[in-house]
Amino acid sequence: MFLYDSMPNSTGRDRLRSIRSLLLWITSRFLDKIRSPWTPWILSCLIFLYILALNQHSHTHHTCSTKSNTLNLYSHNKSFPNPNKFCILQPVLSPSHIQWNSSTITQHSALHLFLTSFIQSYNNSTDSHLNFHMYYGHDADDSLFSNQSLVNLFITHAQTLTNTNPMPIHFHFIPLYQLHSRITAIWNELAFQAYNDGCSYFFLSNDDMLIYTKGWTSQSVNELNRNRGTVLCQQFGIVRFKDEWADWAKFTFHVSTRFHMDIFDKVYYPIPFKTTHNDYWIYQVYRNWRGDYYESKIKMRNRVVENGSKEVAEPRYEYDKKEGIHAWVNYGSERVEKWMKLNHKTHALCSNKGKIQIINDDKKQSSSKRKRKAI
Repeated sequence: MFLYDSMPNSTGRDRLRSIRSLLLWITSRFLDKIRSPWTPWILSCLIFLYILALNQHSHTHHTCSTKSNTLNLYSHNKSFPNPNKFCILQPVLSPSHIQWNSSTITQHSALHLFLTSFIQSYNNSTDSHLNFHMYYGHDADDSLFSNQSLVNLFITHAQTLTNTNPMPIHFHFIPLYQLHSRITAIWNELAFQAYNDGCSYFFLSNDDMLIYTKGWTSQSVNELNRNRGTVLCQQFGIVRFKDEWADWAKFTFHVSTRFHMDIFDKVYYPIPFKTTHNDYWIYQVYRNWRGDYYESKIKMRNRVVENGSKEVAEPRYEYDKKEGIHAWVNYGSERVEKWMKLNHKTHALCSNKGKIQIINDDKKQSSSKRKRKAI
């Protein structure tokens, strides 16, 4: 903006040339009147200086334009508007049988389970460049979060947790209407809000989970900032972790970026499932592009009971049937492929050397099975 404002507009340049031409004409007429033997020499020098001034002005304008284009290119190549904004999205549900007050609020799982472990996982030497934002999605009539006095009390207790391990964290409370137990829709709503707020990294969490690994946020961000996947794009895909509540749970939690929201038109989970299989969907979509990275050293645990023991808590909502999930995985992979073909060669985060090549391991495995049966 500064460079643009400092450049004269076309009307100003034309007016300046007219004034110079008028002065040159007046000077030549004056020299012609006095008929000095030096008149031709003086007139030639004036014409030379006039031409030199025009060339210099043209060169200056060209230089300013180049700087302006460079500035625009630099702005275009910036990865994200807030490259250090790390956002945690969390559906929360407050048990209605508890009378929430200053004594009972510390019993809320969002405080004494998730947030306590999250703050303890903060590593000041590696994570200090990140700005953390908590997005709580709650029912509009939630027994705790619908009461502003209790929300203020919640924030006060949350801030006391940072006294032992100071970290930059901001809280956002999003009231939801008619989305009770619709986990996929809640995460879509929170992700949309966080995206519009300029979040760069997204971590979808539960309030009844624990985080065990210190410095996991910066580890995830560093991994995402490498050239990743078959298309060689930075900040493409997901980083997933080990969920210790089950041996198979290696994709239940992940970190993604704005890239994902761009590809799917600002809808985090464009699938029809109400409560489950969303984590499996995103894992399979990016697995087809070698864009899912498993960080086995980062460990978490979902479905933690209130007392924090090793016992697995009962699910708080009914699981969806898995029918049709593979069709939606194929849909997601096709969306990635379409977006990449249109954008990856010009996108600031992608290498031109990246190839658009989808890898479907499921199809390969099915083909191998058919061959073995034929033999």
